[in-house]
This record gives sequence, structure tokens and C-alpha cells, in this order.
Amino acid sequence: MIDLPASNDLVFHAVLGSENSEIILIDLINAVFENDNVPLLKKLTIQNPFHFDEYILTKRAILDVQAQDEKQRKINIEIQTSEHAFFRERILYYWSRLYGSQLNKGDDYTKLKPTTSIVFIKFPIYKNHKEILFDSFHLASKHYSEKILSNHLNIKFIQIPDSFHQKQLGTTNKNLVNWLKFLNFPNGISEEEMDNIINENSNIKKAYDRRFEFLSEEKIQAYLEAEEKRRRDERAIEMEQKNKLLKREQRGLKRALKL
Repeated sequence: MIDLPASNDLVFHAVLGSENSEIILIDLINAVFENDNVPLLKKLTIQNPFHFDEYILTKRAILDVQAQDEKQRKINIEIQTSEHAFFRERILYYWSRLYGSQLNKGDDYTKLKPTTSIVFIKFPIYKNHKEILFDSFHLASKHYSEKILSNHLNIKFIQIPDSFHQKQLGTTNKNLVNWLKFLNFPNGISEEEMDNIINENSNIKKAYDRRFEFLSEEKIQAYLEAEEKRRRDERAIEMEQKNKLLKREQRGLKRALKL
């Protein structure tokens, strides 16, 4: 069986973004909010539930998990396993789309509610400060950093480390650390440690069971195997093209040396 951590994009959305995932997602979001002293959620609605069969039929890109709480706050949850050139711009763009989607034609600005993007990443937030696993961004004054233009924009980055050291974890609350370990499992986390975590938190156990059930489905394994074959074939074609280019360059160099 192809085993993937919950930090894999597909597994992440299947576990946290499917229908009836609300209780699991609330626990994860509240672990993030508690770490940042933000009022916790009581209720949550997933506004774009993930359906694997729909994904296969339409070949649509996997979207972020979008939710709304009992205070109408908008929350966007996503995971990024690799950093690309326009990663930060992409985060801002999708935050702005979610924020702007609250207004229909004729609505006034009172309809707008605070919108938070929670971004789990598998790379350092700051390249020169790899010890920082969590940071939160607002629209703050240049001269008075404690002055916030509006509480409507908040973007939180949480790094999922490859290994967990107390010095690096710092003051990160235990529940969030346990969620990060789950998202990384089975990489760097033993079965024994995972058993201890799911015994402490019933919602992480639900997520753990849902991950196993999803990956155990025959159609999921068939899809993952096909994707693995497709990536291997793409790498083989890329290597072949590189070798052909190298051979042409070598032949050109030989002809140039004969002149």
C-alpha cells in the first residue's frame, strides 16, 4: 500500500475538507488560534467539501479548504509542501478572493467579516530563522506596530518540521504540536508516539482513522499508483530529452574543435 502523510495535499483535503470533517477541523483550527491568542471556534461550516470522485471526473485542481464559523468569520486552510517563486503572492491572491466573495452586487461593506488564511508549510517561514515554526501577519502601521489598520486580514504560517526539537517548538501549545506530528506521520514519528497522541486527543484519532480509511480504498490506491507511474514516465522523458540535448551539444563542440 502506498502510504502518505496527512500533509500530502490529497490526503490533507480528504481528511480535513470532506463532509462531516467539521469537528476534526475545528480542533485543528482552534489549536492554531489558541497558539495566537485568537477567540476559538464553536461551530464551523465547510463551504467547499472535497469529493474524490468529483475530482477524478472533472480533473479539477484541489482547492483550499474554505470554512465559516458561527460569527461568519471566513477561514481558508491550505497546505504547501514546496516553496515556489510566487508563493506569498498566491497566498494574498486567494485571501483576497475569499474576502471579496462576501459581497454581492448592491451589498454594503458591513457584510465583510474578518478573513483568516491558515497556511501549513513544509519549508522554513524564514530562511535565516529556521527555528521559527509559527508566525502571524496583519496590516500594521510602519511607525506603530501595535496599531492595526483592520482586523479583517490575518495570515498565519505554521511550519510542519521534519523533526521535533523542544528548542525549536518553543512555546507552541501541546495540542498544535500533536497536530503537526500527525500531519507529518509516519515521517519522523513512531507508531508508539502516534498511539500516545491519539489517546490524548479523540479528534486527532478521528483524523488518524480517516487517513487510514481513505488510503485503504482500492480506488485511491489505484489512483496513487497511476500518478506514481505518470511521474516516473515524466522523469524518464525529461532525462531522455536532457541526454539528447547533451549529446547535441557534445557533437557541436567536437565540430567546433575540428575547425
